[in-house]
Amino acid sequence: MKTIESPPSAISQFACFKEKHPDLVILFTMGGYYEAFYEDALVCSELLDLPLRKREREPSHPVPLVGIPLHKGPRAFRTLQAAGYTVAICAQAQASSGVKRDYIRILRPDE
Repeated sequence: MKTIESPPSAISQFACFKEKHPDLVILFTMGGYYEAFYEDALVCSELLDLPLRKREREPSHPVPLVGIPLHKGPRAFRTLQAAGYTVAICAQAQASSGVKRDYIRILRPDE
């Protein structure tokens, strides 16, 4: 019998991206928002004056989360870039193994 593996969660995918590119502020498009987790959520919360929320991955280890409405994205990107951050926007696409995310745009501070 073939076992069906569940697709990696957004938070797991974020952790993989962050491990490979710790210098980027990574934003995932999710529904009507760009979402940032962990340390990137803290940066976005402070610079963009957004409320810091928590996703309950495990009750004992909540994940810091910030959501930026899609229509406010361009302004948020410019603010992060002006503060010296390189922003990576990751979009999701349906794949045979579930939802897969990949970089679709990298915005450097000098752009």
